[in-house]
Amino acid sequence: MYAQARAPRRVAPIEQRTEGGFRRTWLRRAPADVAAAGRGLGADAAEMTREDAEVYPVPSAANCPPCPYFEPRRALQAGRDPQPILLSRYAKRPALVPQEGRLGGRAWSLGRGAAPPRFQRGQDD
Repeated sequence: MYAQARAPRRVAPIEQRTEGGFRRTWLRRAPADVAAAGRGLGADAAEMTREDAEVYPVPSAANCPPCPYFEPRRALQAGRDPQPILLSRYAKRPALVPQEGRLGGRAWSLGRGAAPPRFQRGQDD
């Protein structure tokens, strides 16, 4: 079962209908407005998919307080070098050593019933 919208008989710029607990609001736009919105959306998509697209971070105390990288990000945004902050407040994570018995702790998932393929040398030489 699919719901399909149909244009109402009356043509008003804004029209609301309520049926069966649902409210449908029709907002009429001129074809030129729809075309302008499409061009704006296309320009935004082209900007986002550029290979050299700029990323605009906006860290603030209001939306980033739990983030552990708030201070270095704020330094970057202000045009300062974040390296001193990173060296003084952060430590390099040690290399992860897989633990036997944990998911991903072995190659080929041997602990879950799968076996590695048997490779034989010299068959396709």
